[in-house]
Amino acid sequence: TNDPLGPSNKVGYYNGAQKYELGIPNSYESWIADNKFSYGKLIGMQTDDETNPSYVYFANDITNAYDSETVDYVERSMMTLYTGDEETPMVMFIFDNITSDEADFKKTFLLQCATAPEIDYENNTVTVDNGEGKLVLTSLLGADDIKAYGRTSKDGEVKDIEYFYVLDENGNPTVDENGDYVLTKEYGAERFYLSGQNKALNPGGASMIGDKNSDLSIVWGHVEISPEAISNTNQLVNVLYVSDSGTTVSATPTLLQSAFMTGATFKNHTTMFVTDSLYASDEHSFVTTGEGTMTYYIGGINEGEWTVTINGVEIGQYVATDEGKMISFEGETGEVVLTPKNTRPAGTSAIRYQLEGGTLPEGAITYYYHGVETALPIPTRTGASFDGWYTDKEYSNKIEKISKDMTETLTLYAKWSAPIVNADYSAGGSL
Repeated sequence: TNDPLGPSNKVGYYNGAQKYELGIPNSYESWIADNKFSYGKLIGMQTDDETNPSYVYFANDITNAYDSETVDYVERSMMTLYTGDEETPMVMFIFDNITSDEADFKKTFLLQCATAPEIDYENNTVTVDNGEGKLVLTSLLGADDIKAYGRTSKDGEVKDIEYFYVLDENGNPTVDENGDYVLTKEYGAERFYLSGQNKALNPGGASMIGDKNSDLSIVWGHVEISPEAISNTNQLVNVLYVSDSGTTVSATPTLLQSAFMTGATFKNHTTMFVTDSLYASDEHSFVTTGEGTMTYYIGGINEGEWTVTINGVEIGQYVATDEGKMISFEGETGEVVLTPKNTRPAGTSAIRYQLEGGTLPEGAITYYYHGVETALPIPTRTGASFDGWYTDKEYSNKIEKISKDMTETLTLYAKWSAPIVNADYSAGGSL
């Protein structure tokens, strides 16, 4: 998450607002006890076999790994599958959910590359091939902007000064009109990038010209994938798989989205993540297509028993543990419905909040009783004033409270405005 005026200028933070510590703990006890070494907390973890797994699931709240003035919440969920398929033996589904302090702070998914990547901009696909095997990433959500950067060094050595250049769409270093590489320097956490036109984005950044025929070797590269949407909260979905070099994989991942769930299907595997923990106990549904048996992995749900129905037929009950917060099952493709057991009292309906970077007060209701007039909670957001709840994204239908005659599931959208600052101006020119 990039704040142009933020933590890149602070000691202890990288450009993306991630913390780094100047020093190491002197003991295991200090490492556990000292909060400065705590970068996150585990939300969910599960595998079917600790020595020979077919899947491994992790979900982590890593907000504490970032500058608190830049981000409000960062969550990463990963489902890694060991498929037994010779063509694509390992597949990873990655879901990132990021809320920044300001809507225009840029969020970026970073892929480190051992060799220069090939990028298919039309299909949002990045391939890294080392001649024996390859890693293929398909970005399904949040891939509005993709850029590749190569890290180089003179004479194959990386010293205090590191040289960067932008790779073109074929993964080759960009050269200027004279046929020379245009390089840029990085000093510590201060980083100067080059645009596709070889002009430094940071006007204060010193650029260097390198001879195209000199001994420059790429030690590694990286790809940056970013959404362009101006929003406090952005969500990204990326699917990665490994295969042998020279193998052509005809199957492509496809994005799946429903109310408060998102994920993807690749071949006969579907992974879905709950996008907001407020709805981890709600009933969810989504639709898959294709033929044959699908293996489903559902992450981010609350612990307890869940009934799974596919195309109107109940296929069984599955238990999500408190530690795992996920379930897995097999079934045909079609409409999948996940129903939690006894999560809401009878005669109630769910309330779903779209907070746009805001925070609900502790104990805010997530359902209401039919026939009972119910007050709505008041959320807060740093640097903004709450202008009320609305039942539509366009903010045309304001709702003050839940009336006695309402019975439907409610989705409420928070409207915000910047606070008005009053100041007195004196004739002497002071405020």
